[in-house]
Amino acid sequence: MVHAIENLLKIQIASGYKSIALVGKTLKECQLLKESLSTPYEILLGDETLYEGQVLIVPSYVSKGLEFDVVFIFNIYEGYSDEDLDLKLLYVAITRARHRLFRMRIQGLGDSSELNTNSDS
Repeated sequence: MVHAIENLLKIQIASGYKSIALVGKTLKECQLLKESLSTPYEILLGDETLYEGQVLIVPSYVSKGLEFDVVFIFNIYEGYSDEDLDLKLLYVAITRARHRLFRMRIQGLGDSSELNTNSDS
């Protein structure tokens, strides 16, 4: 559920984390998540020299070289496969987290969406 993501974000912000990334596999997934959230977070496209804001939505292929206190890796359509490119993208996404990492699968965006979440501290 998108509300569950928003609640998890609030908890991380209240815990004092300054930079949080919602990392999606594709730009399309990032855009779908942005449209579903009640707060209009910015999507980082990679051509920005600086990014501002506590929470950003980032496609996995743009996240290389960046670090965030907390990272949420989400999938809407398909997960990462065993193909080399997908494994590299997943590795890059996982290694962006300084302190907390959440992995989630969102099935069908909106109030009726289903959210499966795993957390690694």
